[in-house]
Formats: sequence, C-alpha cells, structure tokens
Amino acid sequence: MLLPLRVLPGGKMLVQATAAGQAGWFSVDTGDAGAVTLFRPVVERLGLRAALQPSVRMLTGVSVGGTTWADVARLPTFDIGPWQLPRVPVHLSLATGGLFGSDAWMGNLGGELWQRFAVTIDAAGGAMYLEPQAALAEPFAGPRSGLVARWTGERFDVLDVVGGSPADEAGVRRGESLLAVQGRELAATDAIWLRTQLAGEPGTSVALRLRGASAQERVVTMVLRELV
Repeated sequence: MLLPLRVLPGGKMLVQATAAGQAGWFSVDTGDAGAVTLFRPVVERLGLRAALQPSVRMLTGVSVGGTTWADVARLPTFDIGPWQLPRVPVHLSLATGGLFGSDAWMGNLGGELWQRFAVTIDAAGGAMYLEPQAALAEPFAGPRSGLVARWTGERFDVLDVVGGSPADEAGVRRGESLLAVQGRELAATDAIWLRTQLAGEPGTSVALRLRGASAQERVVTMVLRELV
C-alpha cells in the first residue's frame, strides 16, 4: 500500500493518519517504543483528556533535552492507509515545549505501530510503502509494568514508577538501581531486551534485583498486567 510521504528539510518524515476522527500528519519515529503520540495542542483542541479518560500518567521518553511525560489511554480506532486498528495505546503529551508541545503537526508514530508492517521508504519519490505482517492482527500492548529505567553510564536507574502499577505493588522505588532482570545481569546493550521483558504478556512474573541508597540488594517480583 502506497502512502504519501513528506520529507522535511531536516530529514524528518511525515505520513498521514487519522486519530480520534481527526486526520493529520504524523512523524515517523522508529526509535519511539510506543505506538501513537498526540502533541499537546492537538490533545487540548480536541478535548481528548476528557474524551478518553486516561488512567495512567507516566514518563514516556528520556533524551538529552530532558524527559517527556504523557497521559496514556487507548484510541477506539486508529486509521492508517486502508487499515482501521482497534484499541491502540496513545500518549497524550503533557509537554509545554519542544516538538511534542508544538503544533508543528499532529503527532508521532513509533515502533509499536511500525513493527506490524514491512516498510519501504522512497524519500525522493515522496512515498512510503506498507506491507502488513502477521503482527498486524495482534493486540497492541500498553504499559504493563509501570517501571521506567534508563542506563546512566554504569547501570540502569529507576526513573519512574507508576502508582498502583505492578512495579509499585512489588515495592520498586524511584532512584533505585536495577541490576538484574529474570536473573540476567544488565549491561548498557540491554535496553531493548529490558523493554521487551517489561512489556511481556499479562500474568508474567518478572524478578528484579535492585539496589537502594543503603547499598543493600534485594529481589522483588512483579506480575505484569495491562494498565490501560
């Protein structure tokens, strides 16, 4: 399936899609682990916090520019090309500055969406070709652990724990070091593996080895579940 593609001077690529009944342009961002992010001006203009009643507010991104926070809900449907996708998780941006706080375009599309297609880009021709894969039929995964951790140069540190989430119920706290998951010692190259473990099937038990400010280590177990 061919979709029109806009390529901006800086190299950013945009495609058209429809969220909450509103068509618009979205940036293509395979480095974003989520599915759909709607920028704050769009969220407020369409009244989406009231309409979607998000139950989770969490840290959704970390970069050299700082942290990104969003309310997380599910769109009844999200349309791209001829595909109407049900119950897609959406980050309703809380940013007041930067791209996610701007009205530059409608939002951002991340890896949780793109992994369902074989994607071919013809930047010079202004086209994106999408071929659906078997994963297109799979339900979209929302946040399941409530734990956000980042490699800080020597270890993974816990940056956020969503209240009432599996991580919170297991006793994980912000600022602790996450040393191992399921018995595997974590290294700088494990960011994608860690993300996969934290997004496992609901009902999965995940063992975490942590170290707090007292330097004492402990192991806790959380049971994953859908938070939205």
